[in-house]
Amino acid sequence: MLLSTNGNLLDLQASALSSPWTTNVAVLFKAFALAYDAGAVLYHCRNLAKAYGAVVAQFERTRSIPGYEESTSGFVSFNHQAEPYYELDALLSASRRVYDKIGHCVWQAFEGGKGMPRNMADLLVKLKSCPQPLLARLNNSWTNVGEKLKDYRDYTQHFASIDIGGATVTMKRLADGVWTAWARIPDNPEVKSKKRFSYACEYDALTYGWEVANEVISLATEAVATASASRDVPIGA
Repeated sequence: MLLSTNGNLLDLQASALSSPWTTNVAVLFKAFALAYDAGAVLYHCRNLAKAYGAVVAQFERTRSIPGYEESTSGFVSFNHQAEPYYELDALLSASRRVYDKIGHCVWQAFEGGKGMPRNMADLLVKLKSCPQPLLARLNNSWTNVGEKLKDYRDYTQHFASIDIGGATVTMKRLADGVWTAWARIPDNPEVKSKKRFSYACEYDALTYGWEVANEVISLATEAVATASASRDVPIGA
C-alpha cells in the first residue's frame, strides 16, 4: 500500500474512481477509463519502491563477495541496475495518460464531449463551463507537475533513457553503515539532450515518481467528484 502526502492510503483514495456517484453514463465510462490508468500509476509506483529494495539487497550481496574491497566513500556507483528506471518510465507514461483521461472526463461533463482538443494545454484554455475551482486546480497541476512530467515521458518515448548512463544507481551510505539507493534523474528533461542534462537538483526517481503519483491520484479524484455532480442524466437517456 502507498501513503499519500497527507498520510492517507493512495489506494483507498483511488478506489473512488471505480465507483463514481453519477447517473451520467458518458461521465461514468470516462471515469472507469481513468480508474484503469490511475491503477497503473499505483502499480508502477509500488514496483518502483520494490525495485529500490531489490537494488539495495543486490548491493549487499555484492559486498559480501570474498575479496570485495569496501569503499571508504559515502557514494558508490552501482552499474547495470535498470529496473528502477524501467518502472519510472512506466509510471510516467501511466501518469501522463491520467492527465489525458481527466481531460476526457471533464470535457464530457462540462462541454458535452464534442470537439475536444487533443492537446492538454489547449483543452484547459477551451474549458468554458468548468467550475472555476476545478479549472484553477487543473491549470495549477498541469503547470507545476504535468508539463515536466510530459517532458520526461516525451524524452523516454522518443529519444533515450533518463538515467545517468549504464543504468547506474548511486548508493549512499547512511549512519551505521546502512546503504540506500538513489536512481538519479535529470533536472531539465525539456532540453531533449542527454549531453545537456543537469543533475544539480539531485532528483531521485522514487521520490519524484511518488510525488507524481500523489498529484495525479488527488487530481483525478477531485475531477471525477466534480464531474459526477455536474448534472443528473438518467441512465439510458
